Amino acid sequence: MKLFVARLFAVLLIVLSISDACAWSGPGHMTVAAIAYRDLSPVERQKFDAILESHPQFQSWLNRFPDNVPSLDQGLYVAMAASLWPDQIRNHNDPSTFPNWHFVDYPLIAPSFPDRGSPTP
Repeated sequence: MKLFVARLFAVLLIVLSISDACAWSGPGHMTVAAIAYRDLSPVERQKFDAILESHPQFQSWLNRFPDNVPSLDQGLYVAMAASLWPDQIRNHNDPSTFPNWHFVDYPLIAPSFPDRGSPTP
């Protein structure tokens, strides 16, 4: 029993010491983008890639593509890099960067969430 309590305490201490959730970090965004990109059909990927090609930062993302990673697809890399862009441009002191467009805060209403879409900014 003492070993169980000690392990539980250690796990709680580790969990509580983590300040940021990994999903909200750059690597977390890139991981989610990679999963989503890989779930697209080939037709959807072509459409998505075309949308990203019209983005003002597209060339800079393409310039940073690491040629020495043979298993990394260029479209996948650009999608991962693009997933960081909203955080990179956001400035909470400048409303022209739309700081609240990157997320939607839903109130937690147990036991269910509303079935309607997100509120308009």
